[in-house]
Amino acid sequence: GWVATDKILFTVLDHASGAVLGRAEVPEAMVQARYEGELALTDGVAGYTPFLRVTMAKEQILVETVHEVTDALAAGFQILSADAKQLLEVETKRMQEVKEAL
Repeated sequence: GWVATDKILFTVLDHASGAVLGRAEVPEAMVQARYEGELALTDGVAGYTPFLRVTMAKEQILVETVHEVTDALAAGFQILSADAKQLLEVETKRMQEVKEAL
């Protein structure tokens, strides 16, 4: 189980796809100090600066996820997915044209 000397790792996932939108770590010193504030999320979509707002309390951890940031990250993933699909369609069409030309 968790003890006060452990660090805490948050992983924020997209509800629909399960994709990782970001991670944040609370080191032991911040847990001990009962940190309250924002934690930058890493491993997210480029171009966004998402964060979690956390409050470390005596027997519990309260986490408030900033919904606008999560929504923006989800939208970013949708845009990237749409771009990848469009690129795949263009490349497939080019391959077909090359085959027909041969």
